[in-house]
Amino acid sequence: MRRFARDSSAMSSVPPRVRGDGRVACRLRNGHHARLWLPPVLLGGAAIALALSGQNTALFLAINGGPMSAPAFWSVLSILGHGSVLFAAWIWLLALQPRLIAALLLLVPIAGLVIRVSKRLAESPRPAAVLSPEQIEIVGQVLRAYSLPSGHAITVFGLAAVLVVGAPRSRAWQAIAWTSVLLACLVSLSRIAVGAHWPLDVLVGGALGWLCGVLAVDCAGRVRLWRTVWVRRTMALIVLVAAALLYRTPLGYPLAEPAKFLFATFGLLVALWIARSPRAAARQVRGWLNRPATA
Repeated sequence: MRRFARDSSAMSSVPPRVRGDGRVACRLRNGHHARLWLPPVLLGGAAIALALSGQNTALFLAINGGPMSAPAFWSVLSILGHGSVLFAAWIWLLALQPRLIAALLLLVPIAGLVIRVSKRLAESPRPAAVLSPEQIEIVGQVLRAYSLPSGHAITVFGLAAVLVVGAPRSRAWQAIAWTSVLLACLVSLSRIAVGAHWPLDVLVGGALGWLCGVLAVDCAGRVRLWRTVWVRRTMALIVLVAAALLYRTPLGYPLAEPAKFLFATFGLLVALWIARSPRAAARQVRGWLNRPATA
Protein backbone atom coordinates (compact mmCIF):
# COMPACT_ATOMS: atom_id res chain seq x y z
CA MET A 1 0.00 0.00 0.00
CA ARG A 2 2.92 2.37 0.68
CA ARG A 3 4.21 1.78 -2.85
CA PHE A 4 0.69 2.56 -4.16
CA ALA A 5 0.70 5.84 -2.23
CA ARG A 6 4.21 6.82 -3.35
CA ASP A 7 3.28 6.18 -6.97
CA SER A 8 0.15 8.31 -6.59
CA SER A 9 2.11 11.09 -4.93
CA ALA A 10 4.77 10.99 -7.62
CA MET A 11 2.18 11.27 -10.34
CA SER A 12 0.76 14.35 -8.63
CA SER A 13 4.14 16.01 -8.09
CA VAL A 14 5.25 15.90 -11.72
CA PRO A 15 4.68 19.17 -13.65
CA PRO A 16 1.41 19.09 -15.63
CA ARG A 17 3.08 19.17 -19.05
CA VAL A 18 4.79 15.82 -18.58
CA ARG A 19 2.56 13.95 -16.14
CA GLY A 20 1.73 10.50 -17.47
CA ASP A 21 0.38 11.42 -20.87
CA GLY A 22 3.62 10.86 -22.76
CA ARG A 23 3.90 7.31 -21.49
CA VAL A 24 0.26 6.60 -22.35
CA ALA A 25 0.65 8.06 -25.84
CA CYS A 26 3.78 5.97 -26.33
CA ARG A 27 1.92 2.81 -25.34
CA LEU A 28 -0.91 3.67 -27.72
CA ARG A 29 1.52 4.19 -30.60
CA ASN A 30 3.36 0.97 -29.79
CA GLY A 31 1.18 -1.38 -31.82
CA HIS A 32 2.95 -4.60 -30.74
CA HIS A 33 2.29 -3.96 -27.04
CA ALA A 34 0.61 -7.19 -25.90
CA ARG A 35 -1.48 -5.70 -23.11
CA LEU A 36 -2.94 -3.18 -25.55
CA TRP A 37 -3.97 -5.32 -28.51
CA LEU A 38 -3.96 -8.91 -27.27
CA PRO A 39 -7.33 -8.78 -25.41
CA PRO A 40 -9.43 -7.61 -28.40
CA VAL A 41 -7.60 -10.03 -30.69
CA LEU A 42 -8.30 -12.95 -28.35
CA LEU A 43 -11.94 -11.94 -27.83
CA GLY A 44 -12.52 -11.32 -31.52
CA GLY A 45 -10.81 -14.56 -32.48
CA ALA A 46 -12.88 -16.50 -29.96
CA ALA A 47 -16.05 -14.89 -31.36
CA ILE A 48 -15.14 -15.91 -34.91
CA ALA A 49 -14.28 -19.45 -33.83
CA LEU A 50 -17.54 -19.77 -31.91
CA ALA A 51 -19.59 -18.45 -34.83
CA LEU A 52 -17.93 -20.86 -37.26
CA SER A 53 -18.30 -23.84 -34.92
CA GLY A 54 -22.07 -23.42 -34.60
CA GLN A 55 -21.86 -24.10 -30.85
CA ASN A 56 -23.22 -20.73 -29.68
CA THR A 57 -26.54 -22.16 -28.47
CA ALA A 58 -24.95 -25.26 -26.92
CA LEU A 59 -22.50 -23.12 -24.96
CA PHE A 60 -25.31 -20.87 -23.79
CA LEU A 61 -27.31 -23.84 -22.50
CA ALA A 62 -24.25 -25.21 -20.71
CA ILE A 63 -23.78 -21.93 -18.81
CA ASN A 64 -27.35 -20.75 -18.29
CA GLY A 65 -29.17 -22.62 -15.55
CA GLY A 66 -26.31 -25.05 -15.13
CA PRO A 67 -24.29 -25.91 -12.03
CA MET A 68 -23.31 -22.23 -11.67
CA SER A 69 -26.92 -21.17 -11.06
CA ALA A 70 -26.90 -18.43 -8.39
CA PRO A 71 -29.51 -15.79 -9.30
CA ALA A 72 -28.62 -13.19 -6.66
CA PHE A 73 -24.88 -13.42 -7.38
CA TRP A 74 -25.30 -13.05 -11.14
CA SER A 75 -27.84 -10.25 -10.68
CA VAL A 76 -25.35 -8.18 -8.69
CA LEU A 77 -22.63 -8.82 -11.25
CA SER A 78 -24.97 -7.83 -14.08
CA ILE A 79 -25.75 -4.41 -12.64
CA LEU A 80 -21.99 -3.72 -12.47
CA GLY A 81 -22.16 -3.43 -16.25
CA HIS A 82 -24.59 -0.50 -16.01
CA GLY A 83 -22.92 2.87 -16.58
CA SER A 84 -24.28 4.61 -13.48
CA VAL A 85 -23.26 1.75 -11.20
CA LEU A 86 -19.83 1.67 -12.80
CA PHE A 87 -19.21 5.36 -12.09
CA ALA A 88 -20.56 5.08 -8.55
CA ALA A 89 -18.19 2.18 -7.82
CA TRP A 90 -15.07 3.75 -9.38
CA ILE A 91 -15.51 7.45 -8.48
CA TRP A 92 -12.68 7.13 -5.93
CA LEU A 93 -10.26 7.15 -8.88
CA LEU A 94 -10.93 10.87 -9.26
CA ALA A 95 -8.98 11.61 -6.08
CA LEU A 96 -5.77 9.97 -7.33
CA GLN A 97 -6.03 9.60 -11.12
CA PRO A 98 -8.52 12.15 -12.55
CA ARG A 99 -7.36 11.29 -16.08
CA LEU A 100 -8.91 7.83 -15.68
CA ILE A 101 -12.30 9.27 -14.70
CA ALA A 102 -12.03 11.69 -17.63
CA ALA A 103 -11.42 8.71 -19.92
CA LEU A 104 -14.42 6.87 -18.42
CA LEU A 105 -16.64 9.91 -19.02
CA LEU A 106 -15.42 10.03 -22.62
CA LEU A 107 -16.11 6.30 -22.87
CA VAL A 108 -19.84 6.97 -22.34
CA PRO A 109 -20.56 8.64 -25.71
CA ILE A 110 -18.07 6.44 -27.58
CA ALA A 111 -19.48 3.19 -26.23
CA GLY A 112 -23.04 4.48 -26.45
CA LEU A 113 -22.66 5.19 -30.14
CA VAL A 114 -21.06 1.80 -30.81
CA ILE A 115 -23.79 -0.02 -28.86
CA ARG A 116 -26.63 1.80 -30.59
CA VAL A 117 -25.28 1.42 -34.13
CA SER A 118 -24.10 -2.19 -33.80
CA LYS A 119 -27.34 -3.39 -32.20
CA ARG A 120 -29.42 -1.73 -34.90
CA LEU A 121 -27.27 -3.24 -37.63
CA ALA A 122 -27.27 -6.76 -36.18
CA GLU A 123 -30.91 -6.89 -34.98
CA SER A 124 -30.11 -10.22 -33.36
CA PRO A 125 -32.78 -11.97 -31.22
CA ARG A 126 -31.97 -12.73 -27.61
CA PRO A 127 -32.14 -16.24 -26.14
CA ALA A 128 -35.63 -15.65 -24.72
CA ALA A 129 -36.94 -15.03 -28.24
CA VAL A 130 -35.42 -18.22 -29.64
CA LEU A 131 -35.53 -20.86 -26.91
CA SER A 132 -38.57 -22.24 -25.12
CA PRO A 133 -39.18 -21.33 -21.45
CA GLU A 134 -38.27 -24.89 -20.47
CA GLN A 135 -34.81 -24.53 -21.98
CA ILE A 136 -33.79 -21.21 -20.46
CA GLU A 137 -33.49 -19.71 -17.00
CA ILE A 138 -34.31 -16.00 -16.95
CA VAL A 139 -33.22 -13.86 -14.01
CA GLY A 140 -34.75 -10.39 -13.86
CA GLN A 141 -36.21 -8.58 -16.85
CA VAL A 142 -37.09 -10.66 -19.93
CA LEU A 143 -35.38 -9.21 -23.02
CA ARG A 144 -36.04 -10.46 -26.53
CA ALA A 145 -34.44 -8.15 -29.09
CA TYR A 146 -31.13 -6.45 -29.94
CA SER A 147 -28.87 -9.13 -28.53
CA LEU A 148 -25.61 -8.60 -30.44
CA PRO A 149 -23.39 -7.16 -29.03
CA SER A 150 -23.73 -7.08 -25.25
CA GLY A 151 -23.83 -3.49 -24.03
CA HIS A 152 -22.77 -4.55 -20.55
CA ALA A 153 -19.71 -6.32 -21.98
CA ILE A 154 -18.80 -3.21 -23.99
CA THR A 155 -19.06 -1.09 -20.82
CA VAL A 156 -17.01 -3.28 -18.48
CA PHE A 157 -14.31 -4.14 -21.00
CA GLY A 158 -14.11 -0.44 -21.85
CA LEU A 159 -13.45 0.21 -18.16
CA ALA A 160 -10.84 -2.55 -18.08
CA ALA A 161 -9.05 -1.09 -21.11
CA VAL A 162 -9.02 2.39 -19.55
CA LEU A 163 -7.34 1.02 -16.42
CA VAL A 164 -4.91 -1.36 -18.14
CA VAL A 165 -3.81 1.22 -20.71
CA GLY A 166 -4.14 4.43 -18.69
CA ALA A 167 -3.13 3.51 -15.14
CA PRO A 168 0.46 4.00 -13.90
CA ARG A 169 2.87 1.11 -14.37
CA SER A 170 3.30 0.46 -10.64
CA ARG A 171 2.60 -2.98 -9.24
CA ALA A 172 -0.35 -1.78 -7.14
CA TRP A 173 -2.08 0.07 -9.98
CA GLN A 174 -1.57 -2.80 -12.38
CA ALA A 175 -3.09 -5.18 -9.84
CA ILE A 176 -6.17 -2.94 -9.78
CA ALA A 177 -6.20 -2.78 -13.59
CA TRP A 178 -6.04 -6.53 -14.13
CA THR A 179 -8.58 -7.10 -11.37
CA SER A 180 -10.92 -4.99 -13.50
CA VAL A 181 -10.27 -7.39 -16.40
CA LEU A 182 -11.32 -10.31 -14.19
CA LEU A 183 -14.39 -8.33 -13.16
CA ALA A 184 -15.21 -7.67 -16.82
CA CYS A 185 -15.06 -11.39 -17.56
CA LEU A 186 -17.39 -12.17 -14.63
CA VAL A 187 -19.89 -9.45 -15.58
CA SER A 188 -19.89 -10.72 -19.16
CA LEU A 189 -20.42 -14.28 -17.95
CA SER A 190 -23.31 -13.05 -15.81
CA ARG A 191 -25.12 -11.82 -18.93
CA ILE A 192 -25.27 -15.42 -20.12
CA ALA A 193 -26.16 -16.76 -16.67
CA VAL A 194 -29.18 -14.43 -16.35
CA GLY A 195 -30.37 -15.39 -19.84
CA ALA A 196 -29.90 -11.97 -21.44
CA HIS A 197 -27.19 -12.75 -24.01
CA TRP A 198 -25.58 -15.45 -26.10
CA PRO A 199 -21.87 -16.20 -25.57
CA LEU A 200 -21.18 -14.69 -28.99
CA ASP A 201 -22.73 -11.41 -27.85
CA VAL A 202 -20.38 -10.99 -24.91
CA LEU A 203 -17.27 -11.94 -26.90
CA VAL A 204 -18.04 -9.37 -29.59
CA GLY A 205 -19.02 -6.84 -26.94
CA GLY A 206 -15.79 -7.40 -25.05
CA ALA A 207 -13.65 -6.83 -28.15
CA LEU A 208 -15.57 -3.69 -29.11
CA GLY A 209 -15.53 -2.41 -25.53
CA TRP A 210 -11.76 -2.78 -25.26
CA LEU A 211 -11.25 -0.76 -28.44
CA CYS A 212 -13.65 1.89 -27.14
CA GLY A 213 -11.63 2.10 -23.92
CA VAL A 214 -8.34 2.53 -25.79
CA LEU A 215 -9.90 5.33 -27.84
CA ALA A 216 -11.24 7.00 -24.68
CA VAL A 217 -7.77 6.96 -23.06
CA ASP A 218 -6.27 8.48 -26.21
CA CYS A 219 -8.91 11.24 -26.25
CA ALA A 220 -8.38 11.97 -22.54
CA GLY A 221 -4.65 12.33 -23.21
CA ARG A 222 -5.30 14.84 -25.98
CA VAL A 223 -8.00 16.86 -24.21
CA ARG A 224 -6.27 17.67 -20.94
CA LEU A 225 -8.84 19.88 -19.25
CA TRP A 226 -9.13 17.30 -16.46
CA ARG A 227 -5.96 18.80 -14.95
CA THR A 228 -7.80 21.87 -13.71
CA VAL A 229 -9.58 21.85 -10.35
CA TRP A 230 -12.88 23.14 -11.72
CA VAL A 231 -13.06 20.32 -14.28
CA ARG A 232 -12.32 17.74 -11.57
CA ARG A 233 -15.09 19.26 -9.48
CA THR A 234 -17.41 19.16 -12.50
CA MET A 235 -16.62 15.49 -13.09
CA ALA A 236 -17.38 14.73 -9.46
CA LEU A 237 -20.71 16.57 -9.74
CA ILE A 238 -21.60 14.60 -12.88
CA VAL A 239 -21.02 11.33 -11.05
CA LEU A 240 -22.89 12.69 -8.03
CA VAL A 241 -25.97 13.35 -10.16
CA ALA A 242 -25.67 9.92 -11.81
CA ALA A 243 -25.43 8.25 -8.38
CA ALA A 244 -28.45 10.21 -7.10
CA LEU A 245 -30.52 9.22 -10.14
CA LEU A 246 -29.45 5.61 -9.65
CA TYR A 247 -31.75 5.35 -6.60
CA ARG A 248 -34.79 5.70 -8.87
CA THR A 249 -33.39 3.94 -11.94
CA PRO A 250 -34.89 0.47 -12.50
CA LEU A 251 -32.12 -1.90 -13.56
CA GLY A 252 -34.36 -4.92 -14.11
CA TYR A 253 -32.86 -7.11 -11.37
CA PRO A 254 -34.89 -7.09 -8.13
CA LEU A 255 -32.40 -9.38 -6.40
CA ALA A 256 -29.69 -6.74 -6.90
CA GLU A 257 -31.68 -3.81 -5.46
CA PRO A 258 -29.81 -3.79 -2.10
CA ALA A 259 -26.47 -3.75 -3.94
CA LYS A 260 -27.73 -0.95 -6.21
CA PHE A 261 -28.56 1.21 -3.19
CA LEU A 262 -25.14 0.51 -1.65
CA PHE A 263 -23.32 1.52 -4.84
CA ALA A 264 -25.50 4.62 -5.23
CA THR A 265 -24.82 5.70 -1.64
CA PHE A 266 -21.08 5.08 -1.94
CA GLY A 267 -20.88 7.02 -5.21
CA LEU A 268 -22.97 9.88 -3.86
CA LEU A 269 -20.89 10.33 -0.71
CA VAL A 270 -17.49 10.00 -2.39
CA ALA A 271 -18.47 12.31 -5.28
CA LEU A 272 -19.74 14.92 -2.81
CA TRP A 273 -16.55 14.67 -0.77
CA ILE A 274 -14.33 15.12 -3.85
CA ALA A 275 -16.50 17.89 -5.33
CA ARG A 276 -16.05 20.03 -2.21
CA SER A 277 -12.26 20.11 -2.65
CA PRO A 278 -10.55 17.80 -5.19
CA ARG A 279 -7.05 18.71 -4.00
CA ALA A 280 -7.86 18.19 -0.33
CA ALA A 281 -9.45 14.83 -1.14
CA ALA A 282 -6.33 13.75 -3.02
CA ARG A 283 -4.07 14.80 -0.12
CA GLN A 284 -6.28 12.99 2.38
CA VAL A 285 -6.28 9.76 0.38
CA ARG A 286 -2.49 9.87 0.04
CA GLY A 287 -2.26 10.50 3.77
CA TRP A 288 -4.34 7.43 4.51
CA LEU A 289 -2.23 5.30 2.19
CA ASN A 290 1.03 6.61 3.68
CA ARG A 291 -0.11 6.01 7.27
CA PRO A 292 2.16 3.41 8.90
CA ALA A 293 0.57 0.17 10.00
CA THR A 294 0.04 -0.14 13.75
CA ALA A 295 1.13 -3.18 15.70
